[in-house]
Amino acid sequence: MEEEIMSALADLPDKQRAVLLLRINEDLAYREIGEVLGVGVQSVESLLFRARKSLRQSLGRRKK
Repeated sequence: MEEEIMSALADLPDKQRAVLLLRINEDLAYREIGEVLGVGVQSVESLLFRARKSLRQSLGRRKK
């Protein structure tokens, strides 16, 4: 399962992957993630939403 997750993460666009990893691994707040990436909080929210959605879809396809 770990390999599937790593593969799905690798398939994400760079900014989506970065936002997701900063949120999960570093436990940064949205504002902090925005500062690191040079984007606004709304962009962070949008990128995180899309990253999670893409991961769910990707992992769902891999199970079948």
